[in-house]
Amino acid sequence: MFRRSSLLLVVLFTLSLVSAHAFFVTGVITTTPTPAPIGEEFILQIEMTDPTGTPVEDAVVAAEFTKDGETQRFEFFDSGVPGLYSAQVTLPTEDTYSVLLRDTTYQQEEAKATIEFTAGAQQPNTIAFIFPPTQTGSNNLSTWLIWVIGIPVLAGIIVTVLVLTNTKDKNVDGKISTK
Repeated sequence: MFRRSSLLLVVLFTLSLVSAHAFFVTGVITTTPTPAPIGEEFILQIEMTDPTGTPVEDAVVAAEFTKDGETQRFEFFDSGVPGLYSAQVTLPTEDTYSVLLRDTTYQQEEAKATIEFTAGAQQPNTIAFIFPPTQTGSNNLSTWLIWVIGIPVLAGIIVTVLVLTNTKDKNVDGKISTK
């Protein structure tokens, strides 16, 4: 029983590493109210989904609004709805701002998207953006050799050892006995 649970643990660990790959995230920005009032606080919301349309939960997102060399940073918080994040924002002038969106959910990767945000009467109802896939630092030859050759060989060795240590012999009378 211990051998089977050990094998299961190794398989689950390996699958968790495989599934932790980078992918793109789509998002939509809206404000409440629309258009956003100038010089007053408004709610900026981001709705984020993965390629399958599933809401992206537990994200760490910030927006940096830049105009004329001055930058204002706003942190988003979880709104309670899966994939929906909100920030309280105040913009001083009716103008077009360059906005750098940062998704820093994972320490080893940071996804960035740059959009233009028009504050004031000409503000659009929604702004769509994409966080592109990020490089996770595992694009070297030794990593690929480990995944393509090392892990399958290790899995083969484990299965072989389990099979050889759990062999069964048939007696002359046809009963199965364990060695």
